[in-house]
Amino acid sequence: MAEDAAAGDPAKEGKKQEQGVCTTCFFATLDFFATVGKGIVATYRATSYCVKETVYPIKETVVSIFDRMENKYRPYKAKVPYVHVTDFEY
Repeated sequence: MAEDAAAGDPAKEGKKQEQGVCTTCFFATLDFFATVGKGIVATYRATSYCVKETVYPIKETVVSIFDRMENKYRPYKAKVPYVHVTDFEY
């Protein structure tokens, strides 16, 4: 008789009891928000990468144009190598 009573008790058999409905719903909700959060982070990283890769060539072109205009209107600021200057070599 004692063996029959112990056989029906899940705690004594070593089996895990089933989770309740609230616990299952809670963990499902946490999984949902974790997935949404990961999606938001991935979207932000991909968007920032695309913006960086797109804006860099435009920025370099603008800086290059500015440098050419600066050298045209202020030639004394242009970085040019000096001619007929002796080198000090040993």
